[in-house]
Amino acid sequence: MVEISYAYGLQNNQESMHNVRLNEIASHFNCTDITAINISRPTFSVAYIPGTGLVDYTYKLTSNETILRDPNESAREAINILNNFFIESNSRDVPLDIQYRHGAFMQVPQPSLSTLEMLNNLKNDENHGLLGAVALNHYGSIAGLNLPNNLKNFVKANNLEPALTSHSHPMHRDGRLKKKLFGEFRQLPIFK
Repeated sequence: MVEISYAYGLQNNQESMHNVRLNEIASHFNCTDITAINISRPTFSVAYIPGTGLVDYTYKLTSNETILRDPNESAREAINILNNFFIESNSRDVPLDIQYRHGAFMQVPQPSLSTLEMLNNLKNDENHGLLGAVALNHYGSIAGLNLPNNLKNFVKANNLEPALTSHSHPMHRDGRLKKKLFGEFRQLPIFK
């Protein structure tokens, strides 16, 4: 018997958006038992308890219990962020990331696109290409991708890393600066 349980919180309270995809997954496994729990906090943890199912476990950890953490959690999250950034909207092409199976953490997935494919996509995207290059530099480094030194040096020399988290970064406020930087990005030797 296959049972599908999932949890969602405040930061992405989009249960209905996931219903179509969940129903496809459930259909693939001939599963009719789908359980969702809505947790009204932006950060939470869940546990699967046999006989009970998925439960909000954020504050229930006792002193003799430990949370099993994926030793490659940061790299896995970085790959998933990159896959989401570079995949078409509403695409069903990103493979399911099964993280834990039969008592062991699974290998970190590979990005859906190669570094060169991601860079080439960014080169032609005047609206998001520069931010995408910063994201690729940041998350690609965390994921252990082999990034071109030209990209790393460009992001560092122009102090672009803060643009990922700050809308007040000059790149977001100054259209001329953004256009200039994007032009410089497109001229990096990695594209020649």
